[in-house]
Amino acid sequence: MSKRRMIDRKIRASQSFASLSFRQRDLWHGIIVCADDQGRIPGTAAYIRSQVMPYDDVSLEDINQDLRILETLRYISLYIVEASQYIQIIKWWEYQNMQWAGRSDHPPAEGWIDRERYHTKGRKIITQNWDGPGGFVGVDKVNNYLDDYLVDKVDDYLDDKVATNLDDKKKEKVKVKKKVKKEEKKDPRPPITEMHVEEIKALPEIRTFMQATGRWPGTAQAEVIVTFLKANPIKAEDLKPYYQEWVARGYNPKSLAWMREWAKDGHIPSIKRDQDNGRKPKPAADQEANEAQIKADQDAVRAEFKRQEEAGEW
Repeated sequence: MSKRRMIDRKIRASQSFASLSFRQRDLWHGIIVCADDQGRIPGTAAYIRSQVMPYDDVSLEDINQDLRILETLRYISLYIVEASQYIQIIKWWEYQNMQWAGRSDHPPAEGWIDRERYHTKGRKIITQNWDGPGGFVGVDKVNNYLDDYLVDKVDDYLDDKVATNLDDKKKEKVKVKKKVKKEEKKDPRPPITEMHVEEIKALPEIRTFMQATGRWPGTAQAEVIVTFLKANPIKAEDLKPYYQEWVARGYNPKSLAWMREWAKDGHIPSIKRDQDNGRKPKPAADQEANEAQIKADQDAVRAEFKRQEEAGEW
């Protein structure tokens, strides 16, 4: 494992960094320093305190609160694999420039791609995706909520701009349009970016997705799924055939294209049409690995649902 970590000096001028308390800034730097070569570290408060703040009198509650804030700012992704919580530094490969990077002892977050280059026995060099970008590849960006915020601001600006050149009757229509838009956006739930993993799993849209697919999508895809299913309220039993056919054709089970394209249109295209559009199945070996992973994910989800039912949580 590499012993050195890069901390860009531009972090000192970051507005999000400036919003943190001194303790939270120290925690953030400590996580960077203590993370493994893939930017991962066990995410329990007790472990983080023992590694990052071994000499400080900080409560576990404070550590958990600080981790939630770092997750809200999209510095880290908190995720759970087999009942254990982990941390993934989201922009790890944007700032870490290492000549060597060992394998992680911790499972990756959903949609995360590692970059590996290390020595093994006989001084043999092993590489995996070393020339690739690494990070959250092939999933929707975790900062989509910022894009939505900016779009709303632009819409409001254009509405106001147009209204200045309209008569009173048309101005009133613009005001009504803006009011409806704001009412449609109201949601009593906090933003997903402010939720803990277990809170996200309890959302009805995520439960529908997990019942249909038998897998936990991960925090990086959760917001996309919730947004889609709120706009397209499809039941789990109606979603399931699209996902099953997608996987049966050998496509990436972690992709959401089956939901956003097939389920949204209510139609499964022919294999020929898919191939004409450039979509190709994975090699047979990858398909077998996919099937094994899907079965393991489904077993884990069933076990979690059974535990919650027995505990009377739903």
